[in-house]
Amino acid sequence: MVETRFDDLQLQDREFTLVRVGTNVVRGRLQVAQKQLLGLQADTEIASSPAQSRWLSAMIALVDFFITGEEAPRAKMIEDVRAVPFSLSVFRQFAKLSEVQEEDEIALQILDVARRRYPSSEATANAYEQLKFAIGDKVVPEVEIPLVQDGDRVDLDAEIREIAAKEEAPLGVLSAKQFMAQSSAMIEKESWSELATLLRDLRRARPTWAKGATKEINDREIALNIAQQNWPALVGNVRFLLDGSVPRALEVMGIVRDLELKHQRRAAELVLAEVERRHRDFPPAKQVRADWAEEARRDEANAKVEAELKSAEPVSP
Repeated sequence: MVETRFDDLQLQDREFTLVRVGTNVVRGRLQVAQKQLLGLQADTEIASSPAQSRWLSAMIALVDFFITGEEAPRAKMIEDVRAVPFSLSVFRQFAKLSEVQEEDEIALQILDVARRRYPSSEATANAYEQLKFAIGDKVVPEVEIPLVQDGDRVDLDAEIREIAAKEEAPLGVLSAKQFMAQSSAMIEKESWSELATLLRDLRRARPTWAKGATKEINDREIALNIAQQNWPALVGNVRFLLDGSVPRALEVMGIVRDLELKHQRRAAELVLAEVERRHRDFPPAKQVRADWAEEARRDEANAKVEAELKSAEPVSP
């Protein structure tokens, strides 16, 4: 009789889970795949391997993007793919899953990294060129309209409406200026459902200008997340915002304080934890923790006094 070690069982279970993750993504069971991936975070073997940890990070971000369609997890996944020397099979896996989810542009970005990393792979180069050709006419260019044409001032709104009809894309996403102006007005008026629609249109249209405006788009995603109390999406967008710099960390600390003012302590704690994860011993974060601890002590002391006063009240006959 062959003895099976516990380590062998763990390895088999892990490999089976990895296979099931891919199967569930292909079949559209994204929430199930997400749960399986999050369960792998507790796997000490994966945690001890930088390559496997980065694979897991990229896969979680990829599935998060498939579910939410938001910019932050997409950017996180691309960051991981570019930073880690994954094997060619891993690149192909990510690209295939993206194509299955009809995210051809993401698949193209992944294949682009793969062909540069493995220039001798003719199959990867061919796959990249074929996909590039297939989606080439789907990318919406930014609208550039001269303000003066043939000596007459151009009716900008009319021109954009005409181009939007030809491109079959919403007005608000064809031009960066148009998008920024509309989205800012929506935030000011707290027109959250309209902002959600505009951001959804932006993700579908994928205009070329959006690649250079990820920070501005992310800021609007965060405003929407807070308004809709979508805390998982907020955490994802905050992770994208934090780039290791102090100014970005301070910006996120402002979000923490804003959530406190809105009486959303749990959400504030989630966001603060992201700052602490990226910046250890960050003084503003430590100050917030100290403030919360002091507040908890005061609440406990007040509750104790109230209990003592209540117990001292005479009992009615």
